Amino acid sequence: MFMQRAYLLLGGGDIPAVVKALLNMKGPNAILPCRSCNIRGFLRQAKEVDLAATKTESDDLAKEYGIKETPILSHLSLLKFPASFPPDFMHIMENLIPHLVDHYTGAFKGLDEGHVWEAIRQAAVDTGDTIPSSYGRRIPDISSARTQFTAEAWFVWTTLLAPELLHKQFTNNKYYDHFARLVKLINLCLGWTITKDQLSQIRVGFIEWVEDYERYVPI
Repeated sequence: MFMQRAYLLLGGGDIPAVVKALLNMKGPNAILPCRSCNIRGFLRQAKEVDLAATKTESDDLAKEYGIKETPILSHLSLLKFPASFPPDFMHIMENLIPHLVDHYTGAFKGLDEGHVWEAIRQAAVDTGDTIPSSYGRRIPDISSARTQFTAEAWFVWTTLLAPELLHKQFTNNKYYDHFARLVKLINLCLGWTITKDQLSQIRVGFIEWVEDYERYVPI
């Protein structure tokens, strides 16, 4: 006979579900929606919400901090908040890449000029005739059937097709270089093994990529 113990190390799932159900935060629509970049301290702020003297004060603090209360899972010593609840790759692909495509095909960046995007769209569809299925599913038409894109389809488009199809298509090449850096970081994350040097490269690389994104894109 022995006592079996279970230890929770990581939590994952749909981004809004993780934020609201596991972390007890306000969620993506909060004034402070991010669960990873609040330098003033996640749990300290949650404790302030818990100890508020009135419901009005609690609601005001929750709105300011983006945290509703201290998560019950914070009592598990092996978990680190919010580091133990990283965003999963599937939802990053389904959120980030469509936004990039929206920016690329909007009223700026050059891809909306003339027939450029139409040619890119058609070329992506045509690749399904020659690329083996072992590399991923045949992607739908990114213009007329975009709602049919799954995380896998976005992944195939981003890592296999877009680096070639977008090459020399921007009026300013810095946007292509920025996209290529993202693809390189994604590929590093998918390695069978990741060295400490590569981990540092991934961490610094994504920070720099996001900072450049905020400079390049008028949000």
